[in-house]
Amino acid sequence: MLKFGNRDWDIRYNGTLSPTWLVNVSGAWGYNHFDETGFPAVHEIIDQTGPNLLTNGVTVPTALQSQFTAQGRGFVEPTEDNTFKINVDTSKTVHKWGEHTFSVGFGWEKSFYKGGRQYSGGVVPIPATNEDGTALKIAPGVAGQLANSEWYLRVPVGAVPLAAGQTSSPACTACPLENIPGVGLVPVYLRLLRSEFGVNSQGVKRFTTNGIYKSGFVNDSWTPNKYVTMSLGVRWDQNFLKGEATKYTFVDNWMPRLGVAVDPWGDRKNKIFANFARYNYNLPLDLAERALTNELDLFSFRLAPDFTVNSSGQRIVNRNASGSTIVDFDAAHVLNGANGGQGSRTIASSVESTEAIAPGTRNWYEDEWVVGYEHQFPQGVVFTAKFLRRDLKRIVEETFLRILSSSTIRRLGRLTLTGTLPICPRNVPQGQRCSLSRTVWARTLLTRGEILVRASPVLEKTE
Repeated sequence: MLKFGNRDWDIRYNGTLSPTWLVNVSGAWGYNHFDETGFPAVHEIIDQTGPNLLTNGVTVPTALQSQFTAQGRGFVEPTEDNTFKINVDTSKTVHKWGEHTFSVGFGWEKSFYKGGRQYSGGVVPIPATNEDGTALKIAPGVAGQLANSEWYLRVPVGAVPLAAGQTSSPACTACPLENIPGVGLVPVYLRLLRSEFGVNSQGVKRFTTNGIYKSGFVNDSWTPNKYVTMSLGVRWDQNFLKGEATKYTFVDNWMPRLGVAVDPWGDRKNKIFANFARYNYNLPLDLAERALTNELDLFSFRLAPDFTVNSSGQRIVNRNASGSTIVDFDAAHVLNGANGGQGSRTIASSVESTEAIAPGTRNWYEDEWVVGYEHQFPQGVVFTAKFLRRDLKRIVEETFLRILSSSTIRRLGRLTLTGTLPICPRNVPQGQRCSLSRTVWARTLLTRGEILVRASPVLEKTE
């Protein structure tokens, strides 16, 4: 069941203190909520085992061919938002060297955003061993924590339908067998798509964030004569975001405004105009949830779906009442590093650092240029033609970057990597050595077409 609602209040005052002095004051409150309940408590499984028709007949697919959602709601995130705003501005007209209209204003906004993230299917403690009883290589303190999850159902790469007399597939002898229509018995396994640990007993990770947005501006619109009007101003803003783990303030955001309008004949019917402006974005608290709240993500698990062993010793996939495979996220079904299994014993997990946004990161902004012409015809008909160009100069966005080698960096194309890269330097100082894991997961912030990477190699003294 989906429920959505909002409530908004606005209060305004517009006053004329004198024939040349105007004052505007406004206040607003906005509230909205989104709820999703009543979905089945089963894991989402995206089935990628559909056959792929090739010239040589029906073959078993590779990882990313035809797929469908076999069961489960998947990701759910009910939220609630409250926003309070106050704006005050005033303008004063002065006649000196023509006519000046001076404007100044200030805005303040306080926002609260909270909710809970979860994946359908409930929670389980993270296993510490595989089905052989061998310990998994997982970060200290992670095993045993409660985690939710969603999964892919896949066929191992290189697997082919079982021939007569075969009891298992050489591609994965520990993988249970599923009868795929038009193909036959094929080994399958569950690959972890997404998971978050550190959740409560209902599988929900609660979060509460808030932010303060401040802005101010000054502007002078000057009309020295009936032919020309010029406008010059600047706007300033500051954006404070606070998550569960840390906080950050985007400071020193200055946005110039410049414009000119020419009335060639001074008859108020024709206007040639040109403007330049820089615009910042008031970043939503969604960023505070993702980048400033301690999100604990889990990767890499491979599982055998729920199965029974038949009289021939084959592991055969069990299905639930809806005809889908069943997820058993426990040690008895973990294939990582198991004999005849899938994947290595290394289980990747990510924990956000206390430096979720690199110091000095600036806010998102764009530049806009406008050139145009306007003519007013009788009966109030106005013709306008204009050219507008917008350049998005800086983007603030959180992303994941997996770096395996310097060749991965080259494949990133137009994006530029800045900061300390997790690649060993070309010339290691004498008496030192560089140590670096082959696979580095780094939570990153994408800004101004750059990727800021916080992982780094370690230089150690040699004996």
